[in-house]
Amino acid sequence: MVRKEVVMLRKLFIMIRTMIVINVKFIFILSSLLLLFSCKKEENQEWSIAITQPKNYVAEGQHVFYLKEGKIISSSATLSNIGNAGWTFPQYGRTTGTTDILPDSVVVDYGGLNDKNEMCTYRGGMSLPTKLFDSLFNVGYIKNGKKEKFKKIITGLAPGGRICVWIDHVEVKRGIVEEENNYRKFPSIITSKKNYIRDSVEINTYLKFHPIDYKIWEKSDSRYELDFGFCSEEDNVELHHSFFITKEGISYAIYKRYFERTTFGVPFGEPSSDDLFFGYIQVNEVYNHKFQLPVHSKIEWKSKTDKDAYYSTDVVFPKDFEKRFKTAYIDPITNKKANYNRIVFGVEKDQKHCIVWIDGPNKQEKVIRFKANLGNMVEEEGLYSGGYAKEVVYY
Repeated sequence: MVRKEVVMLRKLFIMIRTMIVINVKFIFILSSLLLLFSCKKEENQEWSIAITQPKNYVAEGQHVFYLKEGKIISSSATLSNIGNAGWTFPQYGRTTGTTDILPDSVVVDYGGLNDKNEMCTYRGGMSLPTKLFDSLFNVGYIKNGKKEKFKKIITGLAPGGRICVWIDHVEVKRGIVEEENNYRKFPSIITSKKNYIRDSVEINTYLKFHPIDYKIWEKSDSRYELDFGFCSEEDNVELHHSFFITKEGISYAIYKRYFERTTFGVPFGEPSSDDLFFGYIQVNEVYNHKFQLPVHSKIEWKSKTDKDAYYSTDVVFPKDFEKRFKTAYIDPITNKKANYNRIVFGVEKDQKHCIVWIDGPNKQEKVIRFKANLGNMVEEEGLYSGGYAKEVVYY
């Protein structure tokens, strides 16, 4: 009897010990998960603030405040022009640093252009979608197969009081704030070196070709699969740099390593394949390779036969460029519907004249022909545009 009791007690002890181990493991796993979740949430929600403005559309004296239940939780301010990098490209003013509290509203105060090219004061604010903020910061996004965290809340300040808020590259909300007064007749920039206001010839010239239209910033512009090509008729020039500006004022540089080695006057026709990304996407869209079409470019090439000949030219795309680019055509070889997917620059024999084509499977169509300008090479600063294209023909 004693032996049976000992055996039973031994079995009972083993069972209790097993239950304790299982419960301890469960409690440890549960507590670890809770700790991991709380830490992850706090880490993912930490963010910094940034301000943007559309390329060549002046803004100054920018103040941006993020609020939670009526209290300021983060802000950024600068009295000078924040730079000219372009819409959606984060620029930092004086900020209050990072925080893990997500805002429920934003308030702005800045000087910007109206449709008469006058500088005006714009003030106001709008509510922000808090549930969407929570979701985006907690979930993150996938880029090149890897999970990434959102890090910045960006506010864009455009002409006419048009504002836009992004979380990194994802558009969250657009709004309009009121104009209070106009205080200067012509756009200007504040230079940081000498701290004085001067009229910008460059910006005023740009605005003649691309006048302000408030509708541009009321919703995002369409995006397309798009690559770039460069070639020369006699292989006597090579690409130096290229810069493109979209309707909204997104600015991007495409360096020569990203250009396709096309052949002068011959359709390239391959699918768009570059993995570069410029601009932003809408909520629930995949982070993909799509561009807003340019309305303006600065294209630069250098001569292979004259080491001092660097060409740098501003080129304005025709008003109907987007309509032509997105219009499908019948592929003359396959008889199937096809779309353009590439912009090609082809320099002629004289190294000065250039043709711009839109390019797709088995088809190329001329858009512009122009005469380039010699650029102004400044030591340590690089190449400056020699001016707008001459002898321009729009096909």
